[in-house]
Amino acid sequence: MTQLEIQLGHVDARHPGKCLSFTLTLRNSSETRLVLPYPDITDLRFRSCTTGDVSEWYTDSFVSSEGAALVLEASTSRVFKLDARFQDVNVEMLPHEFSEFQRWCVDLPIGEYTAWYTFVVSDDYFDGDSHWRIGDLEREAAAHDAVVWKGQVFSNAITVVRRPT
Repeated sequence: MTQLEIQLGHVDARHPGKCLSFTLTLRNSSETRLVLPYPDITDLRFRSCTTGDVSEWYTDSFVSSEGAALVLEASTSRVFKLDARFQDVNVEMLPHEFSEFQRWCVDLPIGEYTAWYTFVVSDDYFDGDSHWRIGDLEREAAAHDAVVWKGQVFSNAITVVRRPT
């Protein structure tokens, strides 16, 4: 069985007043080398503790990128840093620089939220930036003597607060 576990953690904002910052740990708890897509910031979700609404992600730039797959060795983990930039914060968009922080923002008014991460890979997998599909992940897996992880896994849910600055 190819098991993937994910853990979400809240850390001090890397851009104070502009975002909430998180760590996302992906752990391969199987004895098999796994291939999977890199985590996408827009799979980080926020539900308002007041209204119950789930916040929406927005972008003002669409980009194309080369595809890439993450190889996760058996019984190992990898930590990623995620910054959820607030929609009402302006950042300078530099030409030809398309970091996730610049590209993506989330509608998070002042308030308390439950945050979690959902990781999904299925037979209809599609990456909008690279246009990779499940077949591309399968080719990477074959090249690395690995298997493509498929499934849906949810992180732990944590409470976060956006405070006035």
